[in-house]
Amino acid sequence: MEYRVRNKLNIIFVFLSLLLVTGIAALVISHILHAKKETGYPSGTVQTESLYYNGGLFFYFAGDADHPNELPLGYRKIGEVGNIDNDHLPKANLDAARLKTGMSVYAKESGEPDHLYVFIDDAAVFHRLLPKQ
Repeated sequence: MEYRVRNKLNIIFVFLSLLLVTGIAALVISHILHAKKETGYPSGTVQTESLYYNGGLFFYFAGDADHPNELPLGYRKIGEVGNIDNDHLPKANLDAARLKTGMSVYAKESGEPDHLYVFIDDAAVFHRLLPKQ
């Protein structure tokens, strides 16, 4: 009789252990699927390079593979980055977040820009900034 009780307790223990492991695995998978990508910038601040130009916001997307060493044809310098505020999105022409004051900004020579280029001095490349979608 004692053997049957011990056997039942072992079965209950194994069942509860499997249930616990399954619950932990579900939590880990849920965390992985819903985790936000870390940018390295403090929470509550602007998380990406952004620039205000001609009534709109333009952003740099890290997955964008367009980092030319030379400016594409048909672009001209429209000015330089002005004020920097990494805590708020820019609201005045050529003001920015996560860029540096004085960086050169380029747009297409004609028509409304569908993207801008900013010259990143440290890397000697241009970053393409796309409009807010």
